[in-house]
Amino acid sequence: MKAAENGEDIKVIAGMSNGGSALVVKKDSGIESIEDLKGKTIGYFPESIEYVKLANELKEKGIDIKKDVKFKEMDLESMIKELSGGNIDAFCGEEPYVSIALEDGFGKVIDYKSDEIVSLNTAIIATEENIKDNPEKMRELMDKHVKSTNHLMMSKEDRINKAAEFGIDKKYLEKSIDNIELSTDISPEMIEEVKKLAEEMKEIGMIDNIPNIENMFDLSMLENSMMKR
Repeated sequence: MKAAENGEDIKVIAGMSNGGSALVVKKDSGIESIEDLKGKTIGYFPESIEYVKLANELKEKGIDIKKDVKFKEMDLESMIKELSGGNIDAFCGEEPYVSIALEDGFGKVIDYKSDEIVSLNTAIIATEENIKDNPEKMRELMDKHVKSTNHLMMSKEDRINKAAEFGIDKKYLEKSIDNIELSTDISPEMIEEVKKLAEEMKEIGMIDNIPNIENMFDLSMLENSMMKR
């Protein structure tokens, strides 16, 4: 979104996953709702969709995101350490860190945020120049993306084993995949959700101008690959 606002040459060409977000609090914090976050310290990853979702929900509850709560910027792994150590009261993050907090017993989810504002969470982005100059390579990439995603959607075991190669314990992955939907598809409804997301980003000052959202998407290669299934 920010790249598009800055006029950079980017196109969203396929989806990767939907959902996977949650608001996690310290298990013994006494926090049971969004309203209970007033006066609390919340870990967040800069410019993440989780932050956008939570910031707007706080505003809807009448909580000033600059005065009534303290947002503490950190990477995703630090959220786990900071929450377990009691240095933050909550974090708005994504899997598998949500499931790590739950599985290790120091965190609890008070709000799964997968379906608010926009369900699309991760996507494949390419430059328009690359799409035009390397069409065969891009088509090959898309065909492999669709094929591999379809396979991992059908095989929970392969999905966990492949993800475990990145160093995450399988016990966390077993729990986290129920909160993540793999998908290559980007529907017209999702594009409308992205338009709403842009409005929310502008509302909290993350962007100054809303770019042409529909111009951000080039789904022609995805549609051709999906037809081959």
